[in-house]
Amino acid sequence: MMLLEYQEFKQILFDFTRQIGENTNAYFNAVGTRYQLTMIQIRILMELYHNGSHTMGSLAESVHMADANISAMCKKMEKRGLVIRRRDADDERIVRIELSDSGNLIMKEINRSIDLSIARALATESEESQETIVQGLIKFNHLLEKIVKEYEILMRGGQR
Repeated sequence: MMLLEYQEFKQILFDFTRQIGENTNAYFNAVGTRYQLTMIQIRILMELYHNGSHTMGSLAESVHMADANISAMCKKMEKRGLVIRRRDADDERIVRIELSDSGNLIMKEINRSIDLSIARALATESEESQETIVQGLIKFNHLLEKIVKEYEILMRGGQR
């Protein structure tokens, strides 16, 4: 296989990350429309569904949002009955967020539909193809981690 020039590789990298993002957005926008949820609301609910309650700060960090934005979003979702905001019993300055019963029920439905969509798509792929996809994603993620580290090094003046 021919080694790519970095400019060509950069273009391929940007094209595929854009396409992956667009396809992910299209899928979750369709899911969100069914439940009248935005993509970020789905991300928040998924984080709470899969990892349990969070503080505002840890939830903001997990979904890569500013604290003020996550707080406003959680207030909206609380009004819809999807999440519960509670003061921490040990430190009342800390607000914890968790799924309500209604939010948990919706997330079970969403999770089931995601599982079914993935299962149907995977059924058309051979075991070898599935393994190639997973290994490619692992390598792709490692490369992105290296790119981020190199960028951070450059921003510190190029010193390792």
